[in-house]
Amino acid sequence: MLKDSNFSSHLLHLSELQTINHKTLDEYRERLKTYEDYLWFGKSDQISAIECARRGWACRTNDSIECMNCHAQILAQLPSVLKINEYTKCVENITRSLVESHHRYCVWKFMIIPESIIQLTDIYSNETINKFIKEAEEIILRIQKIDIVGPLTTIFQIEATDFDLLSSTHLNDPRLLSAFKMLVFCWILKDSLLICGKCCREISINRQHLTFDPIASHRAWCPVLKNDLWKRRIEQIESILHRKARHKLEDMKSLTDHTEQILPDIISTQNLFHELISSKEYYRSCVQSTYVDNTDHSNTNSILNIFINTIAMSDIRHFQHTLHYFPSVENDASRVTWAHAVNSFALFIEADVLMGSSTNGPIMAHPPHTTSDLTFAEFLHAVKTTSKGLKLDFKDINALQPCLDELEAQKDTINGPIILNADIVRANSQCTQPIDAQRFLTQNLTFAFRVIPILMVSFSLGWTTIYDKTTTSYTWSSVINMYRTITKDDNYSLFNFEITFPIRFSLALNSFEQLHWLATVTKSGLTFWSPVNEVENTTENWQRLLKFRKYFNRSLIYYDLPAPFDKLIQENFYKHNEKEDDEEISHSMKDDWHTIVGQEDNVLVSDFSAVLLKSNVFLRTKQTFDSTKACTWSGVIDFLSDASSSQSQAVLCYLAETEHISKAGMTITISRTGSIEVAYENSQGSSQVDENLVFPSYAYSFRIKDSISTIHIEISSLHIENYSSTTSPLPSTPTSVQLTVFLDTDRRRRRHHPASTEENKHFHAAVMGQNIEQITSTDNIPTGGIVFSRLCLTQELISTD
Repeated sequence: MLKDSNFSSHLLHLSELQTINHKTLDEYRERLKTYEDYLWFGKSDQISAIECARRGWACRTNDSIECMNCHAQILAQLPSVLKINEYTKCVENITRSLVESHHRYCVWKFMIIPESIIQLTDIYSNETINKFIKEAEEIILRIQKIDIVGPLTTIFQIEATDFDLLSSTHLNDPRLLSAFKMLVFCWILKDSLLICGKCCREISINRQHLTFDPIASHRAWCPVLKNDLWKRRIEQIESILHRKARHKLEDMKSLTDHTEQILPDIISTQNLFHELISSKEYYRSCVQSTYVDNTDHSNTNSILNIFINTIAMSDIRHFQHTLHYFPSVENDASRVTWAHAVNSFALFIEADVLMGSSTNGPIMAHPPHTTSDLTFAEFLHAVKTTSKGLKLDFKDINALQPCLDELEAQKDTINGPIILNADIVRANSQCTQPIDAQRFLTQNLTFAFRVIPILMVSFSLGWTTIYDKTTTSYTWSSVINMYRTITKDDNYSLFNFEITFPIRFSLALNSFEQLHWLATVTKSGLTFWSPVNEVENTTENWQRLLKFRKYFNRSLIYYDLPAPFDKLIQENFYKHNEKEDDEEISHSMKDDWHTIVGQEDNVLVSDFSAVLLKSNVFLRTKQTFDSTKACTWSGVIDFLSDASSSQSQAVLCYLAETEHISKAGMTITISRTGSIEVAYENSQGSSQVDENLVFPSYAYSFRIKDSISTIHIEISSLHIENYSSTTSPLPSTPTSVQLTVFLDTDRRRRRHHPASTEENKHFHAAVMGQNIEQITSTDNIPTGGIVFSRLCLTQELISTD
C-alpha cells in the first residue's frame, strides 16, 4: 500500500505556502459537493471524496474526476473487492495518480488542503458549548419544530437541566436541545438547507416541522463518522456537563439488538451507509443472499456487517415504502386504487406527460395527441396539496428534466408519494422504440437523491408492448434485458429506491416464471395494467392472476385493471393473503442450487429459475450425492430466442467433489439446434460419446433417471410452434428422444485415483452454458444467456449387492 510519507517530497501543504483564505476553502467545498454518492461510491479511504477534493479533483461522471485547474482526468473504476490483490493494486495506482496525473506546472501537483481543515476538533471547554447554544437559539427562531431521530435518541439523551450554563428561560424548550445536537455534529442552517461543514452534504428541509438524524444524514465518508469520532464528541460534552452518561459508549456492543429500532429513522434520511448500499456487494447480500455470514457480532467495529445482515433478512429498503403513506390499505397493494382522470375515491392519480408541439413546456397528454390545455405546472399546482399519490408516465424524454425541476421547486408543498414511470425497454423487436433508458435513470436518480427525505420517490420501469398472435408473453430475453438495462455499468444505486415493473395483464398470464425471477433478483414488485376488454374473464385467467398473489408479498403487487377484474380483486383477494399449503413451492432452486464466489454477477437464481448470463459459469447442487444412491434429475432449458447464437449449448454434468476428477460422471450437451451429445465411461471401462437429434427449439425439457449401472435420458422439444430458423429440420426429426447408457459400475463405485481408500464417489450435479455470446446491442447492453428452470434432483437409497 502506498504510504503517505511517499508524497512528502511532492506535496507542500497550503499552510506552508500561503495563508488559507475564504476563496480557497470555498473552492474546496465546491469540489467536494460534486461527489454525489451515486457517482463516487465504494471507494477506499485513500481515494475518498475528501482526499480527492483536497488535491484539486472534482467529480464529473460515474467514477471519473477532473482537476479544476489543469483539467487532467482520472477514471477510477475498481474491480470487485473479492479480488483482493487486483483491488489493492488498483487503489494504489489511483492514489498515486491523484498527484502524478496533474500537469507538471499545475499548482495541485505540489499543494494539498491541510488536514486540519477537515478534522473534527475536540470539545474541551464551556466556551465551545456556549457557542453552540447561542447558535442553537438562532436556529429555533427559524424552525418551528425539531424532532431528532436515530442513534442520538438512545445514546445521547441530554435534558435542559443538564446545562447549568443556560438561563432559566430556556430550560423547558426541547427545540433548543434538538438544535444543539445538530450543531454538535457540524450541521449549519442556511436558508432552507442544512449543510454539513465537513462533507458539504446539503439537505432541503421543512422549516415548519423538521425530523432529522444528525448522524445518519452525513455522507458515508464524512469525518464526523470517521473512526466513530461522533461518539467521542458525546463523551466530551457529557464530561463537560459533569454528569454520568446514561448510555455509556461501551454499551454500543449491543448495537445488533438496537439496529431494528434505529433503521426506520435512518430510512427517512440519507443513510450513513449510502456508499455501502449503492454497491454491488450490498446488492448481492440483500437480494441474492449469496454470502455466508462469518461475522463476529461481538466486535463493536463490525457495524457495516451487522447492517448488511440485518437488512438481508428483511424487506426493508433504503427509503420508505410507498404503502406507508396509505395506512388504510394495511400494507396490501391490491387495495390501492388508480385514477386516470381525477377521482375522489382513488389513492393514486396517473397522468401522461410529454412535450407539446405548441408550447415550450411539458403538457399533460397521451400520444398521438401533442396539444393540451393543461400544462404540467398547472396540473401539479392543482393536485400537489391533495392526499393522493402521483404517478407520472413520461412519454417524451425531453419532458423529464423540466418536470423534475418543477417537482423540486414545489417539493415542500407536495403531500403524496411520487412514482416516476416510463417504458425503457422493448418487449420484442416489433414494439415501438422506448425512451432513452440511461438518460431517464440518470436524471431521475440525481433528482431523487436531492429531494429525499422531503419527497417519497419510487420508480416504475416498463416495456413498450404489443399483443397479437405472435406476442403472448414476456420472453426471457425481455426480462433479462430489463435487468441488464437497470444495472448497466454495475451501477446499483437504483436499488436504494422502491421499484415496480408495470406489466401488461395479457402478457403476464403466460410469464409467471420470468416475472417472478425479475422481481426476485431486483427485490421489486409488479403493477398489472390492461386495456379494456383485452383479457377474457375466464376461470383459467383468474387462477393465473391468483398465482401471482400467492407467490408474491402482497405489498409488492399493484393492480390497475379494468372491469370486471377490478371488482373481482376487491371482492376476493383478501381471502388469499397467504399461500395455500397445497400450492407451496416443493423445491426452491435457491435452497438447493448455488454458484461459487466470483460468479454471482452472472448466475442469478430465484425459486423457480436460474439465469446464466455468460459462458462457462455454472450452477451446482449445494449437497453432494454418492454412487450408492439412485437419483432422478429433471428441469427445463430456455435459450434466449432473440440473442442466443445457434452454437449455444446447455451442459448437464456430474462434478466430482475431490480434486481427482472422475470420468465415471456423465456430461449431456444439448445444442439450441437440437443436437444431443452424451459423454460417459461405458460398461467396458472406455470413454464413449453417443449422439442424437431432437426437433430444434428455443426450449427443451429433460428427465434423467440414474440407477448407477444405467442412465435413462429423455429430452423433449417445447414450444416448437414458436421456433423460427433459416434452416428447416428434417420432417422425420422427433420432438422427443430417449437414450440409455450403460456405465462401468465397478469403476464408478471407487475413486478414480488409485491411491484412494474411500469406497464411494461423491458428486455435485451441475449445469452450465457454452457459446453464450455477449453481443452488444445498439444501447450498449450485453445480450445472450441461458435459463434453467424448475431444476429438481431427488435421491433414494438402493441396494449395492
